Amino acid sequence: MKPPGLLNVMRKNNLTDRVVEYLLKSTDDELSSLSVEKIAKHFDVSVSFLCRKFRNEKYFTIGKFIFKERMFRAAQLLSEDLNININIKALGEKMGFYDYDYFIRVFKNYYGISPSRYRECVHKKPGSSEAHKIREQ
Repeated sequence: MKPPGLLNVMRKNNLTDRVVEYLLKSTDDELSSLSVEKIAKHFDVSVSFLCRKFRNEKYFTIGKFIFKERMFRAAQLLSEDLNININIKALGEKMGFYDYDYFIRVFKNYYGISPSRYRECVHKKPGSSEAHKIREQ
């Protein structure tokens, strides 16, 4: 989960903070097609400059940040009652993972369980110990 008020504490004139804000405010459809190249073009900087500056200031790569945001949003969509019957393949594609097997593999590697199992766990009764463990991640 994102820290509350993250966008409020960022410096608006700092490039990396503006990139983070841009990514966090992007829609799911926008996020799914974002690449480092598109972000660099949007901010009118070179890819190498953006990557170097982001890594030096945030201590991880911009690609890693995009990946983590996609994983967070995928889990969020699986957690919403509205999406209880969403097709996992469609969800993966919505987040920019067009290879179903790859999406399953990276989701499982990131959260420790498959997307379908994650959905089952978060929709169990709130008192369930297994559901509680998943929500804490």
